Amino acid sequence: MGVLRILFSSVSCVLGWSSLVAFLILNNYPAAVLGFTSGTLDAILVFLHFLEYKGILFQWYERVDLRRFCRLGIFVSGLGILCIGYFATIQIMLNKPMLPIPESGVIPLVWSIVVLRSGTFLIYYSLKYQLAYDEYSNRILNSDEQA
Repeated sequence: MGVLRILFSSVSCVLGWSSLVAFLILNNYPAAVLGFTSGTLDAILVFLHFLEYKGILFQWYERVDLRRFCRLGIFVSGLGILCIGYFATIQIMLNKPMLPIPESGVIPLVWSIVVLRSGTFLIYYSLKYQLAYDEYSNRILNSDEQA
């Protein structure tokens, strides 16, 4: 299961960063920024999943660090929701066509949904790893008390 998480997050990371390059070339800057944001969050997730797969996550990060990742995910999810509202409103009010790409409002709307997904995944997995850290630290405390 860990390998699938790493694979899914790494594909999402590559897609996000490649969209940065593609939309910078195509002059759709909001979609490029949203793609970069999504790719960066997915890169964080790839690293967390890799460390958890190797069993060394708790040597790299403590509960406080995982809480910071959760806060980052909450912030970026909120940003994704705001962008969805903004680009949906602009799309409805101005009724922009999907093409030409530099003037499209649909493409940033789709990438806003992807950013929301990336932020939500970061929240979920940071909370999941926080609970695993609590169990790990309780096991260590119990083994010290028994010794």
